[in-house]
Amino acid sequence: MARENRKTSFEYALRDEGENLHSFRGLKKYGITLEVLQEFSHKDATSSVLAAIDRRSAFKLWHQIYWKHLSCDSLTDGLDYFVFDSSLVCGGPRVVGGWLQLLAFPAGTGSFDESIEYLNSIELETAICGVEFYRRRRLRCSPTWPVLGAEWTNRCNRAKQRALVLGASTKVKETA
Repeated sequence: MARENRKTSFEYALRDEGENLHSFRGLKKYGITLEVLQEFSHKDATSSVLAAIDRRSAFKLWHQIYWKHLSCDSLTDGLDYFVFDSSLVCGGPRVVGGWLQLLAFPAGTGSFDESIEYLNSIELETAICGVEFYRRRRLRCSPTWPVLGAEWTNRCNRAKQRALVLGASTKVKETA
């Protein structure tokens, strides 16, 4: 499904994240925090390992840590990008993976794979709005909301618009 969106999704994320090392809200480069890098890829990673990540390495890490972990290739076009971007912004794949399960099974009774299946079965905009709800709620709870709130809101709005365009382009291909 979403395999052809991966490159486009990564290019969008690169535009939003930039290539610089950030230290506001913890150490982060290309949207990858030191904590996420240590948990999912390099257990002994240090700030110097994070600082040395280049664009090509970032794309590999995005694929390994975020895209694959969240089964983005199994998500519908558009939702794949929005889920990936939300994971970069909101604390990593474990956080967003939990949201996907809550959206599909509020009582916590379904598996992750069943959640993906459910989200693919509903209208794209409805699925995106569900993820968007958790994304905005998490960001508004951050102590840095007064400083970064406008930037995060703009990024969420851009990501949603991009996701809807990616989803719409797939529909055009299917009807042609």
